[in-house]
Amino acid sequence: MKVVTIPNVFFKQYFKTIFLLGFCFRILCFFLPPFWEDDWARYLWEGNLIRNGISPYEVAPHHFFNQTFDDVTTEILSQINHPEWTTIYSPFVLLYFALFSYGFSTILLKS
Repeated sequence: MKVVTIPNVFFKQYFKTIFLLGFCFRILCFFLPPFWEDDWARYLWEGNLIRNGISPYEVAPHHFFNQTFDDVTTEILSQINHPEWTTIYSPFVLLYFALFSYGFSTILLKS
């Protein structure tokens, strides 16, 4: 079985061009608005549940729909995809969500 590789000559010849294109692409992306998926809301919600001593394995987000929250929490809850499901993430990932939710700023939700 042969492995296909790119010759070193290619990298020596086009390194500056590849680097410049990559750098320009990153600069361009810096000025574009972020592409948010709806997963961020689930991450924040489950992180906050853990911080408040509630297990995301036992309680699905839709159990909280009839409660009154502040505007930011209501926005997060309304953005959760499949709110009838409990979490599907491992405990280590949920720990990461909890740590991430400590540094969350409400400024990120304002547009």
